[in-house]
Amino acid sequence: MEVSKGDTQEIKSKPVDGLGLRVELPDRKMYLKVDRNEITTEWFPSTYFADWLDTSKAQVDKIVCDLKIEGKFDKYFDEIVYPPLTFELVSEEYSWKQKCSMLSPMITPVEAGELLDRDYRYVAKKASDLGYSLRKGKLSQAIMLKIRAEELAIPYDEGWYTLRGLAEAARKDREWVGNRLEELGIIPEKRRSLESGITLEYYPPETLNLIIKCIKKIPKYGEDWYTCSRICQETGKSLHWVSRRLGEYANVSQPRLDDMRVSRVHYPKYVFDILLAQAELDSPKSDSDGWLTIKEVAGILGIDEKSACRKLNNIGLIFEKRKTIDGRVVRHYNPIEIAKIAEESEKYIDLSSLSRKIGKSVYIICSMLDKLGINSIESSYDSRPRKLYPLEVIDLFNNK
Repeated sequence: MEVSKGDTQEIKSKPVDGLGLRVELPDRKMYLKVDRNEITTEWFPSTYFADWLDTSKAQVDKIVCDLKIEGKFDKYFDEIVYPPLTFELVSEEYSWKQKCSMLSPMITPVEAGELLDRDYRYVAKKASDLGYSLRKGKLSQAIMLKIRAEELAIPYDEGWYTLRGLAEAARKDREWVGNRLEELGIIPEKRRSLESGITLEYYPPETLNLIIKCIKKIPKYGEDWYTCSRICQETGKSLHWVSRRLGEYANVSQPRLDDMRVSRVHYPKYVFDILLAQAELDSPKSDSDGWLTIKEVAGILGIDEKSACRKLNNIGLIFEKRKTIDGRVVRHYNPIEIAKIAEESEKYIDLSSLSRKIGKSVYIICSMLDKLGINSIESSYDSRPRKLYPLEVIDLFNNK
């Protein structure tokens, strides 16, 4: 595609940490899994690309034309040259066409799924959504190309936030953030996750700043006043321990709005200071040699003790019975293994936890995940194999 001499139009691209490059073309956006240290950085003619790919110049020119990549005339080469990244894009399309050429015109959903990196049930469902019924269990390559084009047409989530992502970034619960988004009139858009390929509703990058501005407008009543829950959190004591001692301070308590704009009973700071001093006196140093009790594990994983106990039992994590500082013999867990679980919990969720989270049976969840073509991984540390799914599936079910 020849353009006027001196035109230096570049291919727009943006690095994605650990994932490659996102490339923007005139009529599409493509994601390239490439090593950014080894990409082409100079302008080259299509003859070079043809030699590197061991194919004809005509085939390369057709791919370049289909991608609508513009070139410029170069005196040194005495022909049209194309900008950096052209070879990577051409190579990606050429590889796709080569794989398709090795298949028959009619293919199975399994074959299409291997090319699209999707589950065969997802391919069959997408074909049905496009109004195509499988013939003898097969679909045409043309339908597969339509599915691929539809996938590429959905922009990636780069820099955008799901409702869960906004809640985590703003350190507020989903309901509160959702209410603020409704007040602000911000409507989500369908985007595709770079990591998992799942299509979800996302909010633009600037939304987080708008949510933070909403947070700053909230009167900070809680700075010098403490709820029972906050006292428990900051003293490290149980609800029973704190509640028993707050009884004698009921006459100085007041109902006030917390940072969630919910009216709760608050206590003045001097009450907190008194209870903090008592807590420090009642809290001798640990004698567990760094190993963690179930209460400490629950704190690290951000869940309650009962859920933590159930999670560790399901995993089958080995424990040791050790004596606490108050003389009780209880289960203790290896901190290294707990750190691995915490790290994995930040990215993935197992079926039983997902079932409790969204209130659907494991059977229904598995059926929906299969239809959507979302693949699982196996936990890297469990003694018994467990299927794990990206945390993004929570948003997928919440959007249903």
